[in-house]
Amino acid sequence: MAADTPTSSTASSDTPAIGRRRPTPGWRRVLSAYLARYRHLWKASVTTSVLTPLAFLGAMGLGLGTLVDDGTGDLGAATSYLAFVAPGILAASTAQIAASESTFPVMGDFRWDKTNHAALATPLTVNEMVHGWVAWLAVRLTPTALPFVVVMAVASLLESPIGVLALPVAVLGGLALGTPIAAYTATQETEETFTVIFRMIVLPLFLFSGTMFPADQLPGVVHAIVAVAPIYHAAALARALALDTVEPAAAALHLAVLVAWTGAGIALMRRTFTRRLIT
Repeated sequence: MAADTPTSSTASSDTPAIGRRRPTPGWRRVLSAYLARYRHLWKASVTTSVLTPLAFLGAMGLGLGTLVDDGTGDLGAATSYLAFVAPGILAASTAQIAASESTFPVMGDFRWDKTNHAALATPLTVNEMVHGWVAWLAVRLTPTALPFVVVMAVASLLESPIGVLALPVAVLGGLALGTPIAAYTATQETEETFTVIFRMIVLPLFLFSGTMFPADQLPGVVHAIVAVAPIYHAAALARALALDTVEPAAAALHLAVLVAWTGAGIALMRRTFTRRLIT
């Protein structure tokens, strides 16, 4: 009988633990690490992330807007140039911050600080590192976009309550641009090409993606190129939400393109991060 009685160690291993905490998912640990680091840096980023875009919005919307509103330009459903340009600058500024976070900081984690290499020495997987970084980027972009939405609401630029959905749309647009750039950054040994990315890709998209004037006024070839860019779709969808002019088919198309860009960017990140860290 004694031989058939299970020992206490055997019983404890076969009995499900009650109240035992599940281990924190890897991507959440990565997110927590980024948040802990950002607590020491957020004050330095307020100017570039929030104040500068808001000042630009004031200059374009209130300054240039007074000239545009006196003309005969077609702004669609927007009752003023400020109402037209605010959602566009919301989407474009958020995407710019995403591009910035996807270049030098990502390279620093690979080359200068070696943070990613140190993380790989823990039980974290490359996929968990990628997913944690994507979650971090979404969190990082939210306080950048939030002041725009608040200002738009206070200035009566949101025609309906659904206008607040411009916030997650802007964040998604940032992910759609930031993840492919982060995947590219993982393939680079120096930061020399980042200037080209900002001058030849990010800045032109900021100017010509329907942010400050209707994109359909562009020449056909240029419009066709811009129409596949994430900023174009984020700006168009954010504007439709703010002006309460959402058309289900068009909104579904904008959302599908943004999700496709983000999904493709994450897939590329998994590949390039793996090659950089493992092979």
